Amino acid sequence: MENTKLVSIGLPIYNGGAQLSKTLDQLLGQAYPHIELVISDNASTDNTEALCREYAARDKRIVYVRQKENQGLVKNFFEVLQHASGDFFMWAANDDIRDPQSIELLLAQLETYPDCSVAMSGIKRVYDDGAIKDELDYRAQWHTDHLTSEETFKRLINDEPLHLFIYGLFRTKQLKRIMKRPWPMCISNDRVFMSEIALTGGFCTIPQILFTKTASRKKISERYKHEAWGQVWLNPKAQSIYIKTMLMHALTSRAVPFSKKHIILKYWIPIAWRNRRRLLFDMLPMRFIRFGVALKKAIR
Repeated sequence: MENTKLVSIGLPIYNGGAQLSKTLDQLLGQAYPHIELVISDNASTDNTEALCREYAARDKRIVYVRQKENQGLVKNFFEVLQHASGDFFMWAANDDIRDPQSIELLLAQLETYPDCSVAMSGIKRVYDDGAIKDELDYRAQWHTDHLTSEETFKRLINDEPLHLFIYGLFRTKQLKRIMKRPWPMCISNDRVFMSEIALTGGFCTIPQILFTKTASRKKISERYKHEAWGQVWLNPKAQSIYIKTMLMHALTSRAVPFSKKHIILKYWIPIAWRNRRRLLFDMLPMRFIRFGVALKKAIR
């Protein structure tokens, strides 16, 4: 029996007119026909609006939303999900490429494994100058197929590249429940977010590399220097804030079952211990640090 469930694709965009036609053509050209493409235009000043309206007039599967003013990268990322009406959802970026079979195969995985929260294919990462960064076959390299929540969380918190599952296919209802809270404002917030996803269900994969992700050689702080997101990376306490957020965001999540809360502490505590001096210095008020230094000198 043919699957007719609706898949929403969220495309947040700002001044992406130069390659937008190519992006829209490959997203609308997916082999799985039951899709809607939600575009949130972050008040672009180039020809993005004109192109989006032109495509929307030709293809009724497009939902085009134009923001009155630029609301920042993170908020626009949220915006596309709010307008999604499909049973399943995935994010897209204007400089990424998806194979025409991508949605069809990922959807089949989620239908096969109802306990999984997200399905992802292998990934090729290519720098914006055309050079290949790497290829990630998650089954062969990382043995991630149908991992338990605990194993997935462990790998994420230990910096394995499972945060890139954020570009996979999710269950919309579950995703919207998790994203009722503000996006965590810290470095590597996609990893924090995917750690929360991991504790709500497993990750499943397909072996084919069906997704090409464009990577920039520029630092995030440089690429987004005019946004709050970019400033986060310049904070000298950024690493400590990230470690703390990784704990608190998962612990306070209503989506994470209480029976899994112990998993968070099990793998977070060793990381906190390894970074205890940095955390102590960064998290304690300066007056306590000065007092401790003065006391140490006095004892000597």
